[in-house]
Amino acid sequence: MKSKIIKTNVQTDYSIIMNRAIPGNYDDARIQVRTINNIPDDISDKKLLHLFDCTVDLTWLLSTTRLTFDYDELGEGVIIKC
Repeated sequence: MKSKIIKTNVQTDYSIIMNRAIPGNYDDARIQVRTINNIPDDISDKKLLHLFDCTVDLTWLLSTTRLTFDYDELGEGVIIKC
């Protein structure tokens, strides 16, 4: 199992970044950095980015933005509410 840090921006551009980045929102949340944990070793970065892109994160609606997700929470059409 591995962990990766994903950076997103307002243009919905996703990328894997160095593990030293600190998860959070930057530049008035136009840039968001999130950690994905417990990724199976055989999952490629491309597959991980696709799953993250297809997952809807609504945790910000509860005023408690999550910065860390588990790989098992991601999926096409999945909505994360809390």
